[in-house]
Amino acid sequence: MFDPRVSVSYHLLKDHTLRLVASRAHRSPSLYEAYVDTQKTPFGANSPVDRTFYAAPGLEPERIDTLEIGYLGELKSARASIDLRAFNERSPNRITIVPYALPASAAEDKDSLANRLYVGSNSPFPYGRADAALNLEKVSIQGYEYQLRWQPFDSTRLMYGHSYIRTYANLTDETVVADNKGLNTLKISNQTTESAPRNSQTAMIVQRLPYDIEASVMYYKSGFMRWLRNSYTSPYERVDWRLALPFKVGSSKAEVAYVAQMSNHDMQGRRNTRVANEMHWFSMRVDF
Repeated sequence: MFDPRVSVSYHLLKDHTLRLVASRAHRSPSLYEAYVDTQKTPFGANSPVDRTFYAAPGLEPERIDTLEIGYLGELKSARASIDLRAFNERSPNRITIVPYALPASAAEDKDSLANRLYVGSNSPFPYGRADAALNLEKVSIQGYEYQLRWQPFDSTRLMYGHSYIRTYANLTDETVVADNKGLNTLKISNQTTESAPRNSQTAMIVQRLPYDIEASVMYYKSGFMRWLRNSYTSPYERVDWRLALPFKVGSSKAEVAYVAQMSNHDMQGRRNTRVANEMHWFSMRVDF
């Protein structure tokens, strides 16, 4: 595999830089995706066989091509900076897991004959089906992200970041999907298009207090995203904060800190039944 990366930076002015980056990368299939055959049978028996995953032959590494343009501006008189990036990423052969028609050498007994139909050609698959990883999805990811930094005083730092991501995906050949329910192919693509939040934001203020105490407050906001086909995270807002006191132990630097996470409200995890509660803890660090 050949994975080149080319980057060019051009100084528009002394503290203002424009950059252009083009790159190609690959991801090799995992051992699970490329070789695994999982099946279930009753204890102590050889049949019936229910295959849940069957590695299809000929799986190739995923390829992703990236083109981005960026701008870095240092506003030294205002003690501020801006870092902006716009990007377009394309993968013509993304690996995705779909129902797959089993060959005669790996037949199973689970599916009834009435359900054994390809969604595209309505041709039968008499040996059953199992999930398999295939180079079956064409994906395009477009968006931008930027970060603003400002230090109005020596003791105060402010940061804000925002990203916008739009993902487009479609199957390159729906007839390979061994399923007679057309809506399932739409769910497969939705999993990809919703795998990143459309908008996300972060903001932070770091303030140095008397006695060198450092206080920081972090704010996060994110839109809806989907982890797996039936696992998702709803839009949320989150606030964390931290107080830290540096000191010395002999000649070594040390720090004791108090941290609070999700201090504004509880958060749901990958499903609304998995809730992460507000957390508080102390920590101590010694550098030596």
